[in-house]
Amino acid sequence: MYTCKFSNLDNKVAFITGSSDGIGAATALFFSSLGAKVAIVGSDQSKLDKVAAEYEAKYSYDVKHFQT
Repeated sequence: MYTCKFSNLDNKVAFITGSSDGIGAATALFFSSLGAKVAIVGSDQSKLDKVAAEYEAKYSYDVKHFQT
């Protein structure tokens, strides 16, 4: 079992590339669950919109997303 070395990312910002799906999207969700505000970046705008909407609904804050 993996133990996270940090458990609280309140007032922190995570800038995550490749976050329109897969590991990047999972990482963004994980950091969000620890309280971080996330900025997600990816090459597929429609996937980024979907990921951002999911996080906004789950964590009730605006997720910034940028297409590269």
